[in-house]
Amino acid sequence: MPSFMQAAITAVANSSSARNCSQARRDSRSIPSATHLPLLPHPTFMKTLLSSISPRKHYQQYYRTREANSDMWKAPRGVHVFLRAHYHFESADWKGNQPFRLSAFTASELAKMPTYYIMERGKGMVETAAEQMPSAEEVAARKWLPDKELSVYADDFARTGFQGGLQLYRGAVGRNAELEMFSGRTIDVPACFISGKSDWGVYALGQ
Repeated sequence: MPSFMQAAITAVANSSSARNCSQARRDSRSIPSATHLPLLPHPTFMKTLLSSISPRKHYQQYYRTREANSDMWKAPRGVHVFLRAHYHFESADWKGNQPFRLSAFTASELAKMPTYYIMERGKGMVETAAEQMPSAEEVAARKWLPDKELSVYADDFARTGFQGGLQLYRGAVGRNAELEMFSGRTIDVPACFISGKSDWGVYALGQ
C-alpha cells in the first residue's frame, strides 16, 4: 500500500503542473546547507516561530499529533471525499495557489502561505481541505487523478489508515546527523529537480 506521502507524490507527478525541470547550478547555491534546511523543523521551534501569528500552526505540527491519523481516517464524509478536497486544495486547479519566494523562514512570511501549509490552529486537515472542496463539475472535468484512480488510494487508506505515512513527521524531527554530513556541499553533476510551478514547497525555505 502506498503511504500518504507516496500518494501525494503520485498525484503531483500525474498533474500537468509538474513539468518544469532545470539543471542545478554548480555553485554554493546548488543545494542549501543541511543544517539550515527546515524540511522537518523541531516542533518546539515551530511553536515559537508561529506564536506571533496565533492561531496558526505548521501542517507538520498537526501530522505529528496523536489525533491526526484518526481525524483523516474517520473523516465525516469518508476518505475519498477528504482526499479529493485535499489534492484539489494543493493543486494548480485551486486558483489561490500562486506561490512566490518567501524572503525568510519567519513567522510573518510563513503566514502568507495557504492554510493547508500554515493551518488554522484549531482545525485539522479534514476541516481545512473541506473548505476548498471542488464542485461536482470541476471533479468531472478533471483529467488528472479522476475518481476511479483516486479510489485506489482512498480504498487502501480507508482500510489501513494513515499511520505509516505520518510516522515520517514524528520520527524525522530536528537535526539529522546523516544529512549534516553534506552541509556546505554542492551538487557537482548535472541534476534535475522537478516541481509543479504551483507548488509552495520550493518557495517555503527562504532560499
